[in-house]
Amino acid sequence: MIQSIIMRRLLKRLKITVMGCLFLASCKNDNVRVYSSYYQYYPLKVGSYLVYNADSIKYTNSNQAPIADTIHYQLMDSIQSRFVDGTGQTSYRIQESIRSNSSQPWHILRVFSRSTNDRDAEEVDGNNRYVKLAFPVEANKQWNPNVYNTTDSSHIYNAQYIQVHQPYSNQFLNFDSTVLVQLQNDTNLINHYTYSERYAAEIGLISIEHDRDSITTDSLNSPNKSFGGYRFSQNLSDYCPK
Repeated sequence: MIQSIIMRRLLKRLKITVMGCLFLASCKNDNVRVYSSYYQYYPLKVGSYLVYNADSIKYTNSNQAPIADTIHYQLMDSIQSRFVDGTGQTSYRIQESIRSNSSQPWHILRVFSRSTNDRDAEEVDGNNRYVKLAFPVEANKQWNPNVYNTTDSSHIYNAQYIQVHQPYSNQFLNFDSTVLVQLQNDTNLINHYTYSERYAAEIGLISIEHDRDSITTDSLNSPNKSFGGYRFSQNLSDYCPK
């Protein structure tokens, strides 16, 4: 069941690496200070962790009532160690774990790395390096997240800051200063694809929203249409920056 969740949620982004158990101690700080340093939107500290509530929804509609298949689970990103990567940058090893609910043990899902430099914040997953944030953070600024990567054709798009230095709240926490990155916004009569990530000062990634909707029909005017889609949301529910 967990592996099925993983494949649908990550859409070819993830690679299962190791399985194991990790136990978590509770630590949370809701008072977020706003920093002038752009690096604070991508903090990297060994020992810190982020816990998310995730919802993966697959839905269909064939001229009848919509049918939704919803799976709820939790994800955790924990920074395990620091090292120097092949480019000479100081990088941080991130361990992503998954569990079906808060009463279950964590299982390691994947291991990847993150780093920052004067130009950007980067994430390396397998052989693919992505630019997650571009510095300095400015409203409407655009960049190519795939500029260092020529092997992943699914990430050919431009990223853009839609909101910068704005307060934000979800059902769990309040954040004083966040930035919203839009990575995909493709809409036409047949398809609707959107993907965005939000980062909070002194915390890092706090949410992901991913929608993929499409209509299958013989013609746009045909009454016989089928509708299908996928929706994924990931929202921070607990964290411990040390």
